[in-house]
Amino acid sequence: MRVCTPGFIMEATAFHDRWRATRGTATPSREDIGAALSGHLCRCGAYDGIFHAVTEACEGRFDGDDIVSPRLEAREKVTGVAKYTVDIRHDGQLEGVISARKSPTPASLNSISRQHARCQA
Repeated sequence: MRVCTPGFIMEATAFHDRWRATRGTATPSREDIGAALSGHLCRCGAYDGIFHAVTEACEGRFDGDDIVSPRLEAREKVTGVAKYTVDIRHDGQLEGVISARKSPTPASLNSISRQHARCQA
């Protein structure tokens, strides 16, 4: 499993190059792109933007020498210095964990206690 922008860029570039070599500027399906990028996780949930950018690149939108990046923060994301929601911490911030358990009956929430969460800080 790979995480975040650098992995997406490398895999998307490889997909783009294979696609263009065999299909020119035809539009890839979401399933084609999804299969190529499977195994990558996005921390900020930008999957729709990633699919859209890969589609446009395969269609030739960014061909040529005078192309300006449509995203101002692209350099920060590629180099790993961009801050994401998971990178931000606030004083007194509580975090939760979802734990799955195997049970023949559906689980129900009876109460919430913040005591254990406070002990983890």
